[in-house]
Amino acid sequence: MKFEQEFLKNQVFEDSLLTVNWYPGKGYLPSSAFRCMEYLENGDVVIRIGAPKAHEVKIIAQFGNPDANGYCPWQDDPVYGTKDEAGVFTCVLPFGRTHTGSRSLKVYIDGTLVIWPYLPTAFGSNRIQNFIEIPDHDMAFSYIYNVPHGAVISQKYHSSVTGKEERCMIYTHPGYQKNSESYPVLYLLHGGSDNETSWFTRNRIQDILDNLLAKGECVPFIVVSMNDMYTFGEDSAERSWNHVDGSTEAVLINDLIPFIEDNYRAKTDKWNRGIGGLSLGALQACDCGFRHPELFGNMVFLTSILYHDQYRNALGRPWEEALRHPEQIAENYRFIFCSATPQEDHFDYFKNDEKLMKEAGLEELMDGYVREVHDGRFTRWCSWRIGFRDMARLIFRD
Repeated sequence: MKFEQEFLKNQVFEDSLLTVNWYPGKGYLPSSAFRCMEYLENGDVVIRIGAPKAHEVKIIAQFGNPDANGYCPWQDDPVYGTKDEAGVFTCVLPFGRTHTGSRSLKVYIDGTLVIWPYLPTAFGSNRIQNFIEIPDHDMAFSYIYNVPHGAVISQKYHSSVTGKEERCMIYTHPGYQKNSESYPVLYLLHGGSDNETSWFTRNRIQDILDNLLAKGECVPFIVVSMNDMYTFGEDSAERSWNHVDGSTEAVLINDLIPFIEDNYRAKTDKWNRGIGGLSLGALQACDCGFRHPELFGNMVFLTSILYHDQYRNALGRPWEEALRHPEQIAENYRFIFCSATPQEDHFDYFKNDEKLMKEAGLEELMDGYVREVHDGRFTRWCSWRIGFRDMARLIFRD
């Protein structure tokens, strides 16, 4: 695999190429003297860390490349840096075509996990962490181009459920500020251990939508991403990925939807409102969507959504009752989208979901029921981008 320089000059990579004008042991030099990160044409990524007093620097890239059985380990083997006379450690992360897109990094200096300030950061694994974007021609639809750009808004709102000021992230398309029209809204729930920013930092949905709209491949709609790891009770900071108590659903229905519809030009009928999620967020979106057909006419699930032996919801799981009446599902929902990659560690659940929906006859009853499995070389982050793109082309069309 070889990447032409023009491809590697896309701003999605340039934003990561931080350069400093200080070199350990040599003081201030021209900025070109010390590139903290560099993409090579073969896809390898060179990371340089200045730590003159350190004895060892190692980097572990999370979500490793799949083995012969298709299993994708949570992390690769460590890459140890080579130290030069000035105290700069150089680590070369080998390119792997079966794991591209966004990759979390753990940087250790003398055995201590650190956040390296000269690498991109994002929230994940319940903390701020470093990450990089591994080049992939098949991910080019999520890169940055000279097209009209929408706005990403960090919006505070008060929750009567938590008693706190909460935050959501909102995407409005190019031109939203210049007219008085109202638009459909898709509410998104993130995965376990992430937060409301992850759809934009790791999944790059704002760039995906900008590019689709520029080509006329989707209709304009508002996207609202909320934090979906709320917990009732005194210890509200303890947010569990697999035991959901219904507080996220309560915040969404009682607080967030009314706030959005009062403060943004949002269409308010169920056919122009959707709920979706990935991983844990897909499970919660499934529960909320099936429990409230009066609110949502569209559902989007970017991983398994039905049976999961570790997942619990205090409000119950309504999908079993819903599948007993598939004709009502066809009446209540215009669009149901499901996608996954074989590298997803919950892929067996996804296949089981497909079996259950097929037995219910949903494919025959619903023209708007769409299910897709992505190329097995794609990891979950790439698959979630592909799924979001394909979903966006179809949702909210009359």
